[in-house]
Amino acid sequence: MEWSELDGDWWNHPAERAKNGLAHRIPLNRLALDILERMAGVRCSTAVFPSTQYAPLLGRHLNPNTLGFAISRQMVFTPTPWFTPHDLRRTAASHMASMGTQPLVISRLLNHKEGGITQIYNRYSYDKEKREAMDQWADRITEMVDSGEVQAVHC
Repeated sequence: MEWSELDGDWWNHPAERAKNGLAHRIPLNRLALDILERMAGVRCSTAVFPSTQYAPLLGRHLNPNTLGFAISRQMVFTPTPWFTPHDLRRTAASHMASMGTQPLVISRLLNHKEGGITQIYNRYSYDKEKREAMDQWADRITEMVDSGEVQAVHC
């Protein structure tokens, strides 16, 4: 994520960095905005989450495997069942579905390509529905943390 890709409470993920080659507009909920606000306080790069491992890499993005490595290291110290960063997408999608988010909206949030006739004719962005789903997801995360269902991670 680049600072220049942020537009208020939206992230405009460019096609050249998207796995499927499609530009993607993602609404940022209050939890994401809180993280971005904290990162802005230590802004030292065009990248929101810059690599800090080696001085020559300052200004470059984190290695895409960094989150996976961090999760693997944490697994040694916690009784949490094994998971990968990709499982977080599945978890969010499953929770959104359980809260009533329509499958097409979840698909749009995940930036999946549509097939068939819908892809050709339906040009609606689903921005309103994506925003509602992301806000509901923030509420659900907060509810889980507040109830003790999951523990918040403090860095």
